[in-house]
Amino acid sequence: MDTPAEVIDTGDRDELDTLGLELALRDRQALDGDFAGCIVTALETVKGTLLFQMQIDAEPAKRKVAAVSVGHGETREYALIILPQGADGVRVERAADSDDPLAAIAPSFAGLIDVLDVAA
Repeated sequence: MDTPAEVIDTGDRDELDTLGLELALRDRQALDGDFAGCIVTALETVKGTLLFQMQIDAEPAKRKVAAVSVGHGETREYALIILPQGADGVRVERAADSDDPLAAIAPSFAGLIDVLDVAA
């Protein structure tokens, strides 16, 4: 897999770096083998969090999808990382710009994680 060092450094800005995530997730073979693991590795560089990941087996849109977040509080941004079956690579979409219905639930998962972190 391409190393996370290839992710464009966003410093301490806590901004969602969609291009950096796409660059870090270029290795299709690694993504097929360990989709969530590849995403977690890429997110370490941009200081993001994996909210959930799933495989959608329904036709015609078979794909693997992960929802991620970067930042905290009101500056938190959400994105979907989508690996369509048979595609050469991933697509990273900001949740606010995505037509995928899973984009709408990403903030709810982030809220749940926040509550669980406080309870722990």
